[in-house]
Amino acid sequence: MHFLQSVMMLKNLVCLVQWENSPEGRTTPRRKLQDCLQSYLQMITAQLHHSSCDVSSEAIKLMMLIGLPDTVSMATILNVATSTVNYFFCILHFEDSANRPCILNCCCKVLESLSKTAVGQTILLKELVEGALQQENAFLFGGKVVKYVDNASTSKDSKMLLLQENQRIGSTVSFAKQMTNVFHGGTVGKGVKPQVELVTISEDLMLMNIQTFICVVHSCLATDSRPLGSQSSTPGEVDSKSGNEVLANLLVDVICPDVTHAGVVWPEEEHIKTKIKMDLLIRNKFDSNPILWELMDMIASDSIAMCHCSPLLYSTLSTVINYWDSARVSRASDAPSELKASCNIIKYLSKAQLLVAPFCYIGEILDHLDPHEMFVLLSIVWATMKVM
Repeated sequence: MHFLQSVMMLKNLVCLVQWENSPEGRTTPRRKLQDCLQSYLQMITAQLHHSSCDVSSEAIKLMMLIGLPDTVSMATILNVATSTVNYFFCILHFEDSANRPCILNCCCKVLESLSKTAVGQTILLKELVEGALQQENAFLFGGKVVKYVDNASTSKDSKMLLLQENQRIGSTVSFAKQMTNVFHGGTVGKGVKPQVELVTISEDLMLMNIQTFICVVHSCLATDSRPLGSQSSTPGEVDSKSGNEVLANLLVDVICPDVTHAGVVWPEEEHIKTKIKMDLLIRNKFDSNPILWELMDMIASDSIAMCHCSPLLYSTLSTVINYWDSARVSRASDAPSELKASCNIIKYLSKAQLLVAPFCYIGEILDHLDPHEMFVLLSIVWATMKVM
């Protein structure tokens, strides 16, 4: 009964704020309820963690309607940003909810309003990127997440005592010239390594989730950020770093936090052979989380921001150069994952105008080449990027 009262109260507040925004409500001389509710924004945000979906859905609708006050504290921005992003990923887990599109749209509007401040934009992008890479959310965007199928623990033999196992071994027939007093050492842990299987969802739902996530990130990047506490956004107040640059720096920090080389200048060719471990770790992140390729595609529209992602570019390029150098396939199309990574790298460098002609067009012919030709072309691309 308590959550029903909460739902009714939130619905009434939503109706009142909607009426205030109507032509009739604007002409009524009185203090707006919307301004009063902004003072209780953190209390309303706390309802996003309610166990009832009805309460949380009405809370996000109310947050979308009342917006942010003109002056907002850092604590409020942090609380609202983290709670809204967590709620956004929770809604993505609901496959058959009828209100799913409406609630996701409300989340997008709330996040867009938060990104109007420079600190809010940075917090939101960090929470979104880290949330998309978490194990409980990665499979929503096509990420490789495995779960263990423990069949051994449910069998009757796995619960057998060590004494019983030795008695069973001792009751067998012994042959001459063989050791008869051999005792079983027991089972280490849970025995044989359990089977694993990938956590998957339907392809249509995965594509919808990717599109929704990219739209949310794009809405956060498209907003001109202003310093915390400022009343309006003027050309002199806009943060020096664009949203794409903030996203690029966040990707580098999240994917390779201990990277030793970061900057526009590419390393020498010796990097391909000396930094294999770090390059493979970075490449594994991209293979396990395809959403990272989509984020790199967004950043590629800004050449300056793409330069901040140079550690990710030359690390992935290094892995494919090493692969094609020793590949045993007859055609490049026989290694689809490596071919896709190679095409993506050329695509992003070309889109960011970091790769000059005619090398910016080689992505159209890569699937027709053999491994040695791939190795030669990509090595030339590496040398071209190094001298630029």
